[in-house]
Amino acid sequence: MKLLLAFILTFSFLYSNDNDSYVDYEKWHEYSSYITLGLIGATILSTENRGIHETFGTLAGVSMVGTSALGIYAHSEDVFDLSEGWQKIHWHSLISSIATIALVSTLIEAPEEQHQILGMIGGISAVISFSIVKW
Repeated sequence: MKLLLAFILTFSFLYSNDNDSYVDYEKWHEYSSYITLGLIGATILSTENRGIHETFGTLAGVSMVGTSALGIYAHSEDVFDLSEGWQKIHWHSLISSIATIALVSTLIEAPEEQHQILGMIGGISAVISFSIVKW
């Protein structure tokens, strides 16, 4: 329930009833990726305090879902277009999808030991996906 509420709150600010409003989803996707990576880092660094670790982990998972959704929405024309072959954007999308699935699976598995492996896969995949776009 907390996860759903956090997800709804994350995206509620993106939508407006004003038809003249403009939202640059590419920028939101970029900025949300910085937030997501920061939350992943905070989750890794907070393992000594379970409550803080769970909070950062939940926020990182929700943020990763949001970042991926924004990416698909902002770049859907490029992501689903393979007419020019497999490109950097496709690698970015594939690896970030793996990261998203791993981080959501981490939330489902926690606090079992296996959640650590899934969290590492998700975190490493998120960093690789981010690096592909930046370099």
